[in-house]
Amino acid sequence: MKWLLLVVFVLMSVSPVLAQTQMFNNPRVNGYAVDRCLYSGQQCNQPAADEFCRRNGFQRARRFAWDFMAPTLILATGQICKVPGRGGCGGFTFIECQARGQGGGGFGHGERTFNNPRMNGYAVDRCLYYGQQCNQPAADEFCRRNGFQRARNFAWDFMAPTRILATGQICNVPGRGGCGGFTRITCVGGRGGGPNPPPRGGKGPGDPCQTREECRSGICLLGVCN
Repeated sequence: MKWLLLVVFVLMSVSPVLAQTQMFNNPRVNGYAVDRCLYSGQQCNQPAADEFCRRNGFQRARRFAWDFMAPTLILATGQICKVPGRGGCGGFTFIECQARGQGGGGFGHGERTFNNPRMNGYAVDRCLYYGQQCNQPAADEFCRRNGFQRARNFAWDFMAPTRILATGQICNVPGRGGCGGFTRITCVGGRGGGPNPPPRGGKGPGDPCQTREECRSGICLLGVCN
């Protein structure tokens, strides 16, 4: 009887701790994916994830990840973002919420190794842009998209096809000297995440563009800044 009481006491003591975090995979509000920005193009990533957690009875977001998708619901205004493709709407793929008083951290001690990492079915290209910002910048971006702060180490080899993270382009050049993809990335610092948007240019609505980085809004649709 004493052992039974002890087991019950331990379970009652542990269950509140287990309830302090909750994982929301592909979080949705009113049937829509949750936009990564609290307002349209503003207060993105952590502020929007925190707001989602507060609406679900938690204090803040412990970690999260997002990807480009449409449509999404903007939490602060209820607006629906419908801009498709890379450079368009971004929605959370997961949010882990934590209760008041709990410390941060990621997987285990804030570190995770991804062997042969993939994004949307493709190997992750070693360059953040086509032939530019290779190795550490691309590895860091992958880690941020998976809820970590940066890449501690990584390895890559020539392979094809690969997916270029910043643009979504597919590299199809085979052989040595062609596309290069990561074979391993170790991510650290698991307190929140999501990709940091590239620096934005000075072009306004209606100005011609080739990439979203040229536009103040971060949206280049059909060759025009929005």
